[in-house]
Amino acid sequence: MPYPSIILFGDSLTEQSFSLERGGHGAALSNAYARRADVLNRGLSGYNSDWLLPFLNQLLVAQPLGVLLWIIMVGANDACLPGFVHHVPLERFKQNLKKMVSSIIQYSSQQSNGTKTRILLVSPPPIDVEMLKQYGPRGGADRSAEVMVAYADAVLEVGQQLAKDHDVAVLDFHELLSVTATTQVVNPSASRPVSLREYSTDGLHLGPKGYKVLFEAIQDIIERVWPDLTPENLPMKVKPPLTIDYMFRTHG
Repeated sequence: MPYPSIILFGDSLTEQSFSLERGGHGAALSNAYARRADVLNRGLSGYNSDWLLPFLNQLLVAQPLGVLLWIIMVGANDACLPGFVHHVPLERFKQNLKKMVSSIIQYSSQQSNGTKTRILLVSPPPIDVEMLKQYGPRGGADRSAEVMVAYADAVLEVGQQLAKDHDVAVLDFHELLSVTATTQVVNPSASRPVSLREYSTDGLHLGPKGYKVLFEAIQDIIERVWPDLTPENLPMKVKPPLTIDYMFRTHG
């Protein structure tokens, strides 16, 4: 009995999305779509868009038909500063995103079972520079909050362009988490970066509260843009057990 699938594609923010300790959005989505669709984790920690592209091509060849939704969240590693191995120039990052979406659309058009694939692009989260100085593997020397904004904006730009001709939506998670964190601060100062200590584990990767914000935002996008993909609107592949009343009447 084949199940339709929802594929989470990206870097460590995606790979860690099934973490028990972090309460990731992948696990939350899997729970929401139980009996209705398989939520598949295809995140690769440490990968940038250059390295993810060939992996995506391999994945498309091996992936069974029936993908309802791709959730692509890349850019956090691409946004490392020039001179660091993960850095991908901004314009090439945009082209990589477009290639990813194009490859998925081409694959989707070959699905013989009539499944229509949707694509959600998610911008990378903001960073907490002070946390990275304390917990980051390079003490935050490889990252800049301003550069991360530029890569998040690039995701929005590409997503909005593609949405004109394709079934693509974009989630500005960078802005959402920034605003959410700001509302938790008393008398926030524009001159002082907002702290993400309640939402992040190290200044980049998400903790339970950060993943909760992401999960709820994905739910909201699905409800508004693709209401036919909400869990309640997808059929159960395995029906609930027989009612007690029916069991007593037939076997009592």
